Amino acid sequence: MRKCINPSNYSAYHTMICQQSQFRLDEMTQYPSRWFLSVDTISYIVENCSVKMMMGLLMLDEYMGISFKRDEVTICPGRESFMYTCNGVQFFITKAYAYAYNLDPDGDDILSYPFKELRVNITGEGMKFLRKHYQSKQIWADDFLLHFISQNFVEKVFNEDGTPKLNAVGDQIEIWHGHYTRVDYALDVINDFSNIMNNMIRHLNYGTSTGEPGFFISSNGGRVYKSKIYLSDNGGKTIYLGSTQSEQMLRVYDKLAEQTDETGVWKHDPGFPGIDKSEIKTWTRFELVLRKVKAKEYTPTSSDTSSVLRFPELFVNLLYEKFQPGSNTFMPEWWHSFWRPVMDRPETIKILVNFV
Repeated sequence: MRKCINPSNYSAYHTMICQQSQFRLDEMTQYPSRWFLSVDTISYIVENCSVKMMMGLLMLDEYMGISFKRDEVTICPGRESFMYTCNGVQFFITKAYAYAYNLDPDGDDILSYPFKELRVNITGEGMKFLRKHYQSKQIWADDFLLHFISQNFVEKVFNEDGTPKLNAVGDQIEIWHGHYTRVDYALDVINDFSNIMNNMIRHLNYGTSTGEPGFFISSNGGRVYKSKIYLSDNGGKTIYLGSTQSEQMLRVYDKLAEQTDETGVWKHDPGFPGIDKSEIKTWTRFELVLRKVKAKEYTPTSSDTSSVLRFPELFVNLLYEKFQPGSNTFMPEWWHSFWRPVMDRPETIKILVNFV
């Protein structure tokens, strides 16, 4: 159970949850910090594509013979759809389209029909399944998905002589045959002894006389993010920066508290490569939720190979700059100290292959 910290009793909570953990120097040396970046959720719409075609593009042909789980859902008011799920990979077909073409929702034809609009959602469960599936093929799942979506969404335009057709500013013209609706990225920081979450909580302007939610003041153009802090029964903390309905929201939480019970026993093997779970002393997750325009803007595409190769570096810089606390003339040293080491050495950020 999670409790939202109310401004009226924030002072008591502030004292309780912001107590610095007493880590010894030898622990900090023995258990160095590690950084991992992964794609947590992907949702997109693609044009003129069938479920069967998309399963093939995702290299999941072998699962087409397995019966899909079918549900009826309402994506938004007035838009009822059939949802077909295979190991956490979801496909949404609008009922009106299926009935217009006389397709049996329980038949094979509906999965082979190239609908004008096919919605696809790869959940956290789906990402876990795909990582294990691609690992058996020696493919890095997150890299593959970023490349796959960008390459299959974009059609480059050429002149009759085969040369690239350019726009007014000299870039090759591209036609998008689909678009992201949501992409969630997870940056996991293992053994952060700087207590970044406690410093962020201290920075929050809680306890206003009006009883309104607190704010996280960003120096990026004077941006102000509405914020909330939740405290779970086991003492885990979650910070929300931005509205859950906005195109960009950052969620920071204590993943270690979520993955262990009250006695400290692990619920699952965390599965970090090269790290035994006994070495994990702290685990902080930065979860960036991007929707619509922001999902496309901040996700690398095949037209910019360097952005794909440098994506971990670009992602960390995005968090550092967009959510930088303070003002344009002042930035807290604790924020700079937390991000600077990995910004100077972005190669230390690992893209996850297999992750719970």
